Amino acid sequence: MNKVLFIFATLILAVSFCKKEQKPGSLDGKMWNGGKAQAPVSVSADYTSSIKPNGSAPFTLKVTPGVACSTLTTTLTGLNGAVISDTKSQGCSQGQEFTHTANVAVGSDTAGYVSATVSFDNGGQIMSTTKAFAVRSNNTGFASKIQTANAANPVSETNDGSRVIILPSETR
Repeated sequence: MNKVLFIFATLILAVSFCKKEQKPGSLDGKMWNGGKAQAPVSVSADYTSSIKPNGSAPFTLKVTPGVACSTLTTTLTGLNGAVISDTKSQGCSQGQEFTHTANVAVGSDTAGYVSATVSFDNGGQIMSTTKAFAVRSNNTGFASKIQTANAANPVSETNDGSRVIILPSETR
């Protein structure tokens, strides 16, 4: 019995003195938050989300790396009706803002997205991220996923008084 108690106490003592290791994906000695690791870069865009039908408008991507880097590559691609395809590579440094400007076009009654992919070299480690920006022609809107109550979708109340919209089943 004393042997078991001694081994148990030794294990508890050993575990309490063990240093917690950093998880993969940590940056600058900070622990990883457990979510998906993201590249340390700020990505934003200046653009007109509503474009004249069958017209085009400038799309400016703004990128600011949060770490030292040597080469920065930005790729703009059109998705679901947006027409744009342009790639730009340039040298970069930490904290300096870089811009990439290209024209995006959409047809009449068309909505789509501009996909911006940013990748850079940080001391031999390639880091990248992708962000999408919505664009549409003036004469169309984006599809709404919000359901409203009507005769086909009546409102019901649950036992706790919450309102629920009853939707018909779908067959696929």
